[in-house]
Amino acid sequence: SEQEKEIIVEYLYVACWAKRRNKQYNESIRLCDYAQTVTETEYDPRFDHIKFLAVFDIWFERYGYNYSLLKNASYSIDDPIKYCLESYKGFGIYCSKFTEVEYTLEALENSLTYLYALKAKTTIITGLENNQSKLMVESSIEKANEFLNKLKERTHSNNNYWHEYPEYYHTEALLRLVEI
Repeated sequence: SEQEKEIIVEYLYVACWAKRRNKQYNESIRLCDYAQTVTETEYDPRFDHIKFLAVFDIWFERYGYNYSLLKNASYSIDDPIKYCLESYKGFGIYCSKFTEVEYTLEALENSLTYLYALKAKTTIITGLENNQSKLMVESSIEKANEFLNKLKERTHSNNNYWHEYPEYYHTEALLRLVEI
């Protein structure tokens, strides 16, 4: 029945989240993929959100701030960006199904600003050897600013001011540093 499918989806969502929080990232990702296929329900952006967080956790734990490792990295910052974008698009389309959607969209806009700024920063640090790298930095900064502006519009239109969300200042500071 439809109600049973909804219960299964919620169970799988909590299981995926718990596995990620328990640092079982690959199992969380596999379970998310399974959940998105087995339930045969409408697309659920929460699973891409968990995959974004899990892939970013893998990337950060493996490479962290050791930028010398990034030149030969098996994971790219593009991997978490991909899932974060999918989740962002999904929450924008299916927002009526979920609670706290505005805050989720804010968090995803903040994450996308951060990820694109981090992509520009890692590209700069690992070396701007050619024009393609320079274009990637410019494109990443442009996308980061796009999501930062969306975040500012959303927070101000909802009467949510930045002093309540210090992590947004951190994200903007990183972006401004990369732009220099």
